[in-house]
Amino acid sequence: MQIKKIRWTRGNIQLDLETDRKALVPLLRSTALDRIAVGQRPRGLAFDGNYLWVANYASNTVSKIDCATHDTVATVDVGPGPWSLAFDGTCLWVACYESDKVARIDCATHTVIANVTVGFGPRALAFDGVYIWVAGYVEQQMSKIDPSTNAILATIAFGGPPVALTFDGAYLWVANFTSKNVSKLDPATNTVVATVTVTGNPVALAFDGTHVWVAEGGGVNVSKIDATTTAPATAVAVGGNPLALAFDGEHMWVADAGNRVSQVEPGTNIVRRAVGVGQMPRALAFDGVYLWAANETSGTVSPIAVFGLHA
Repeated sequence: MQIKKIRWTRGNIQLDLETDRKALVPLLRSTALDRIAVGQRPRGLAFDGNYLWVANYASNTVSKIDCATHDTVATVDVGPGPWSLAFDGTCLWVACYESDKVARIDCATHTVIANVTVGFGPRALAFDGVYIWVAGYVEQQMSKIDPSTNAILATIAFGGPPVALTFDGAYLWVANFTSKNVSKLDPATNTVVATVTVTGNPVALAFDGTHVWVAEGGGVNVSKIDATTTAPATAVAVGGNPLALAFDGEHMWVADAGNRVSQVEPGTNIVRRAVGVGQMPRALAFDGVYLWAANETSGTVSPIAVFGLHA
């Protein structure tokens, strides 16, 4: 008899184990074994097409990792409190929460070529294809930066502190933490065109091509919003205090405070499996092959071979 596959189930989580991947050991098969040391308290990730960038909050640095070899090839000093990252096609932008600025890094030379002062506590970034957007958590405002000049073109006040951003190809979505809602912003007019209420405090956003997903910190749910109709959010139970989201082109991935990343099927809202990572996975990014988790407490990043986990 030749064993080709073993299937493990726990609740609504299903794990398929192929014989040619990690033998037939469930613990190894469901855990991201390679944990790469970076700086202290990594909180943000971005992929530039070749390399993964990691914002190390307590080290005041950004690490550049070769996605093929998993080697750290550069470390860039950016100033106090780098929290989140965004890539504009040429340069990497870094939101430095404790210095109230956004640093611009030349990805080829690994040097900071500009610093843009914004409102107090910049926490999240997004690129809409033309402009860099900055969510100012303390100032409770959004800043719009022209990357060709590094000039701030507009500042938009919000009723609550914005903590996360995502772009759906036409609109910018803003997670408002204490207001328990998500705003849909027209980047051309700088106006909010819709607001969707969620059940918990939103801490992360991701777009899957149809829906905007919202991680609700402190609870067990992620919410799913129709990006076109902005219909009331559908709650999807994942458990464990969701912290971060990423879409791999087929599945949505949810990192939680239980030190795991769950794979959710967008069409059915079913959690297919969970993968163990390091302690407190604060950010996720997909590079086309691997899903990366930034483990804040561990000071590491974990690569997960995504397509080996697709059923």
